Amino acid sequence: MRSVPAGFVFQTGCPDGEFVEEISRRADNVLSKVRSFDGPVALFSHGHFLRALAARWIGCSIVLGSNLGLDTGSLGLLDYERSNREVPIILRWKVLPDPR
Repeated sequence: MRSVPAGFVFQTGCPDGEFVEEISRRADNVLSKVRSFDGPVALFSHGHFLRALAARWIGCSIVLGSNLGLDTGSLGLLDYERSNREVPIILRWKVLPDPR
């Protein structure tokens, strides 16, 4: 079993799981499919992968995911810049549902 210090999953990968390169490739594959749709797409996953996915959406290394906190049950909205559909953006992050 690989030992990974707390908080370093985005730099080294998961113990007994994927390495960073594999996680990045998986995120890129998901995003390739998402970009093939015309219109909104909803994705559900665990927080660490969604943080990696958001980093890859804007063209960054998944290391950036360590700086994108995400609470359980919260939402993130990924979109494109309104004036330039070639520029992906993180529109909203850590949006919590209305508790009512």
